[in-house]
Amino acid sequence: SAAQDVVEAQRTMARRAAAIFALFDALAAQRPLLIFIDDWQWADDATRQLLAGIRSSSGRSIFVFVAARQSGHDRVGLAGAEVVALRPFGDAESEQMIRHLLQTANTFETARLRADAGGNPLFLEELCQSLSHDGAGTGGAVFQNERMWLNKLIEARVERLAELQRDVLRTAAVVGNVVPVRLLEGLSREGFGTELLEALADQDLLYPDDEPDMLRFKHGIVRDVIYETVGMHQRRDLHSQIADALKQQSERERSEGSYEQLAYHFGAAGQWSEAASYAELAGEKAVATSALDRAKLQYEAALQALNRTDLTEQSYGQWLRIARRLGLVCVFDPSVSQLLLLLQAIKIADRFGDEAARGHAEY
Repeated sequence: SAAQDVVEAQRTMARRAAAIFALFDALAAQRPLLIFIDDWQWADDATRQLLAGIRSSSGRSIFVFVAARQSGHDRVGLAGAEVVALRPFGDAESEQMIRHLLQTANTFETARLRADAGGNPLFLEELCQSLSHDGAGTGGAVFQNERMWLNKLIEARVERLAELQRDVLRTAAVVGNVVPVRLLEGLSREGFGTELLEALADQDLLYPDDEPDMLRFKHGIVRDVIYETVGMHQRRDLHSQIADALKQQSERERSEGSYEQLAYHFGAAGQWSEAASYAELAGEKAVATSALDRAKLQYEAALQALNRTDLTEQSYGQWLRIARRLGLVCVFDPSVSQLLLLLQAIKIADRFGDEAARGHAEY
């Protein structure tokens, strides 16, 4: 049953945690141990609990170092951790970066770039790219909204690309931060070769990933800006094509690995029934791997997708099934937003005259 699945997921997570604690304890018994984790702002609850357990349960010499973007909420921090906030580049550091990116920058250009970037390395990099490609830079025009300013710089870089390069880059942005080369080739109308990908890498935009036959954007922010330059109708059409291609691949390989991507792309294409079905499957997959926080997100996404449709007798049954599973996985870490969904389940059960479903949702 669904309840048994959730209980078993909790037990599995506890067994895995115990095994990992034992592993790190054994490693630290041999010599002092350093654990480094990047992009900590994306860590899920299970990872956070696991790291907290490692830090608190071992008497060994274990030093934990995590890097995270400051996102404005307390989930970035770790209880009792010493926080080292990275300050903006000083003048000397900025000048060193400018000299590295622009071999021929004169004193006036260096001072202007340093002032406009405000010590932000990403801004400084984009300004140098702009100056090196059009020789005009920003003309000292600084926008009050920093994100708008950065967007304009990135958009200008994309517009300078050859048409095919621009099309491939925008298609890649719709796929996501990490892009399978084979999928990108299938979506390209004209096709492309390694020379085009090398050109995009030379432009500091899209790089070969560590994983074979995969590409990755240099910065997540760059991908986001390029994504926004794709027209709404074209974007939805691309999401639909990507979803269809991933669905065929998933069926051909009998793989569960792309459920989350299928849910995302079908949703972005406005195909809400398909988005709901794959989000539900992604939730079940997350429960099976003891990732209950991810299961919550997927079940909530499934319900939100179904809310975009006219509930039929069939989809009503699906809505309540997902709501019951959401209720079960939320027992261990509930929040008000989840309560609101269960209250909605009561209203929907009343609408269909389903007393049993109403009682389950109330419980």
